Amino acid sequence: MPIVAEQMLGAAITTIEQAYTIAIKQLGGVIAALHLLLIEEKIMFVNALKLFSWEGRVCRRQYLLAFILVVIAATILAAGMDNGRGGEGPAQFLMILGQLALIPTQIKRLHDIGWSGWIILLALIPGINLILGLGLFLFSGTKGPNKYGEDPHTGK
Repeated sequence: MPIVAEQMLGAAITTIEQAYTIAIKQLGGVIAALHLLLIEEKIMFVNALKLFSWEGRVCRRQYLLAFILVVIAATILAAGMDNGRGGEGPAQFLMILGQLALIPTQIKRLHDIGWSGWIILLALIPGINLILGLGLFLFSGTKGPNKYGEDPHTGK
């Protein structure tokens, strides 16, 4: 093999090795970034699920977030069920399920205000349910801990 061809082959191998090293470093950075993103999304998912648990209190912002999540999820699912054959029944059923999923969050919101969770039963009375729902958005929570738990604004 002529010397020029050997030098070109050696230079090509060196270039490939350098490119491989750079690619591995960049891929490692991408993998690390994906890992951090997955951890962050897992934390966000767990925190979102905590909105629908029976423990603790939720502030107005957290209640609004849970409300929006349920409405969006029910709307997307209902739209997927509507195939042009009159999907109102399944859509209404999904909205009712969404309301049922919000009950723990509504009770936690009542606890944040300092009221008993049993007040949620007033939501069964037409007209009162609208006033109660509006009140959950408008009334501010108890500052500091109350008998239902720590203040959600303290981050505990």
